Amino acid sequence: MSASRCPRVVFLQIADTSKYFVPSQFRTVNVVLTRFNMEKTLALLTACLSLMPNLHTLHVLDANPQMTNIIKCAFDGLVLSNVRTVIIPATCHELLKSCPNVERVWCTQGSGSKLVTVINKFCRYVTEVRGFRCEECPTTMQRKSPFLQSEREILDAIRRPSERYMSATGT
Repeated sequence: MSASRCPRVVFLQIADTSKYFVPSQFRTVNVVLTRFNMEKTLALLTACLSLMPNLHTLHVLDANPQMTNIIKCAFDGLVLSNVRTVIIPATCHELLKSCPNVERVWCTQGSGSKLVTVINKFCRYVTEVRGFRCEECPTTMQRKSPFLQSEREILDAIRRPSERYMSATGT
C-alpha cells in the first residue's frame, strides 16, 4: 500500500483534559485494537502516544489480523524513542517500526516471523525476545536474528516465560 493511499488526519484536536490526562505520568500503555472506527481510533492513539515522554512499555493485548495496513498507516512517521519493551501480536509488526530503541520484544500471538524481519531492519538494540514460535527451526531464527548468539539462547527465549509478566498477570 503506497503512502498516498493511507488515510490522513488533516485536523486532530485533543480536548484540554490536562487535569485528567497528564502524559508525563504514563510509563505503560495496555491497549486492545478493534476494528470499530479503526482509522479515527488509531489516529487518536498515535497522537496520545506521541505526547507521552516517559512511555517505556507498549502492550497490545489483542489486535484484529485484518488491521495490518491500517496500523501501518497510523504509525507511519511516529517515533517512540523511549519505548524499551513491546508486547504485541505478530499482526502488529508495523507498530514495531515506530520503536527503534526497543530492547525487549514479546510476541503474544502468531509465530513472530514478521516481527523478526522488522527487528532486523529497524530495531538494532533488541536483546530479548519471547513467545516466538520457531522451536522447529532455531537455526533459521538465529540466521535472521544476529542479536541472539546461540541456539540455546533462542530456545530459552522461546520457552521461558518472563517472571515479571507472570507476576503482573497473576499466573
